[in-house]
Amino acid sequence: VIHTTILENSLSVDGKVSSTILPTGSGKGYRAYFCVECGVYLYCKYYIGPGRLNVRTKTLEDPKMFPPQVHIFTKDKDPWLNLSDKEKCFETAYDRDKTWPAESIKRYNKHLETIK
Repeated sequence: VIHTTILENSLSVDGKVSSTILPTGSGKGYRAYFCVECGVYLYCKYYIGPGRLNVRTKTLEDPKMFPPQVHIFTKDKDPWLNLSDKEKCFETAYDRDKTWPAESIKRYNKHLETIK
């Protein structure tokens, strides 16, 4: 599954969505959103990441615009999955401040100021 992380206020969805809260390893949970027409998983909001959403990339109008930048939780990957970008692989989660481009961190921090 490929997710694209975006600012919460930059998503618009055509149609209606439903949501449910699901568990996470941290215990904080996350809210998953689904299309009410077909049931497809569209995006989610992790409670540990205020102001941002993780969108299922293939549900976007042009998913080719969002190639993967990192692979996370690779410790749980199936053995048949070969990842060539070893420097972009993390066995668990990653440190956003060490991984995201500086411009993305700046934009996210500015967004956080607006939602406080």
